[in-house]
Amino acid sequence: MRIDADLVRNIMLYLEKNIEFTENQNGTMSTTSIHWKKLFEDSTLSSKYNVEDIKYTVYQLGEANFIKPSITRAGGGISSIVVDDITWEGHEFLNNIRDDKVYSKVKTVLSGIKSVSINIISKTAAEILTGIINGNLGSFS
Repeated sequence: MRIDADLVRNIMLYLEKNIEFTENQNGTMSTTSIHWKKLFEDSTLSSKYNVEDIKYTVYQLGEANFIKPSITRAGGGISSIVVDDITWEGHEFLNNIRDDKVYSKVKTVLSGIKSVSINIISKTAAEILTGIINGNLGSFS
């Protein structure tokens, strides 16, 4: 299977919007976990991607340390994936690609390349953001 950058971005944006960090009555903190099937209920994701693509991408996001998953295995395979939180690396990726204009520029810059890693996408977005910031700083001179 292949990793689809748009699907990665859409899943991460969904998780950021839907995972809640709350204080319990006893003073402890907890997050609202998201089962991977909940992602498929989102019309933005389910209209473009199939169940297996979403499940595989969620699993790979855990492998990439973008999310903190709880994985249940049964019968030699994965029976359930629950996302408990987004990691620091996941938030850094989101901060680089969240803005639609920046992400559009990233896709334009990388359009001539058949395959790029999520790390390259994030680094390209960071470079574009740096260019925008430098341009804005120049207006203060």
